[in-house]
Amino acid sequence: MKLPDFAVETVSMIAGAKVASDAGDPDAGQAVADFVKCNLYNFVSRFSHQRQAKRVINVTEIALNGIRRRLKNGEKLRNDGFFEREVDRAYAAEALETVLLKSRDEPEEKKIPYLAKLFEETCFNSKIDSDTLHFLCKEFESLTYRQLCIIKMVNEKKYILREKSIQEDPQFKTAPNVYTIPADKHPILTELVVLCNREYIVGRVSDVPATTLDTMHLLRLNTIGPAGAGVLMYAYMKLESIPETDVMPIVEALS
Repeated sequence: MKLPDFAVETVSMIAGAKVASDAGDPDAGQAVADFVKCNLYNFVSRFSHQRQAKRVINVTEIALNGIRRRLKNGEKLRNDGFFEREVDRAYAAEALETVLLKSRDEPEEKKIPYLAKLFEETCFNSKIDSDTLHFLCKEFESLTYRQLCIIKMVNEKKYILREKSIQEDPQFKTAPNVYTIPADKHPILTELVVLCNREYIVGRVSDVPATTLDTMHLLRLNTIGPAGAGVLMYAYMKLESIPETDVMPIVEALS
């Protein structure tokens, strides 16, 4: 499957022009441009599975459209050596390959635009070093799209969620000391509690939980807020752009 020419040319322009400008060496800029172009074509050509190639093309197009839009709006690429070749390759090439590999193997394709946005942001934001990028990609791989929606919901703090915990709310009491979570709410609450346990989000509970199920029963949803990797992921992967239509079913289940 052929990678669109505009995508290859845009990557080449960004990487080559940056090196040529900083180093004052057009030959070096051209060498970087050729390197990126060659690696993009070779990366896609290794795939026998058409779906994998389509994912890689998709993430590349989204990232490069974002980069071109920001350049057109007057934003400046980072100037801390991101595009410069060190030892065997530039950090830009490493970042691009990391994002392409993650997108290639991501079956939940609604997640892919946010990998693209991470690469886009990395081209402009010098706070995203190699360790941070690899950390976020690893964490991102382990999350579902619904968990990304939960992270967006929690970071934006504009949604009205249930004040009482399940154990405090009579609507969930089905027998003395027995609280039943409705089937439509249970999966969402499970994913939310997993995010709490992994410290993507934090919240107050109405008693001391001993198990994950206890946390699910005791968590006061209107107290949850962003934490740790959830803050970084929201900022650097631009999770604010997740459609509201994907977030509202979660909000309704937790209200």
